[in-house]
Amino acid sequence: MAYARRERAAWRSWAAIAEHLGVAEETVRRWCSGRQRKRAVVPVEIVEAMGQQTRDTSAHGLAVVSPAGYRVEGLDVDVAARLLRALG
Repeated sequence: MAYARRERAAWRSWAAIAEHLGVAEETVRRWCSGRQRKRAVVPVEIVEAMGQQTRDTSAHGLAVVSPAGYRVEGLDVDVAARLLRALG
C-alpha cells in the first residue's frame, strides 16, 4: 500500500501501478481507499442429528451459500433459518 500511495502521489495511474505490482487495477484502488471489509468469525457447532442415520444430504434440502463462497447443503427450512439468524 505504501508503494502504491507514493506512486499515486507522484501522479502515476492506477493501471501503471497495478501492472508494476502484477495485480488487478481494482485491487490497488481498494488497497489505497482505506476502507476495509469487516469479516466476522462466527463459531459453528457441528452435531449429529438425533434419530437420523448418517447419509449424504448434498442432493436433498436447501443450501446456504455465504458471500465468501462457503456452502452448507442438505438443510431443512427450520435449520436454514436458524443458521441465517446465527450468521446475522
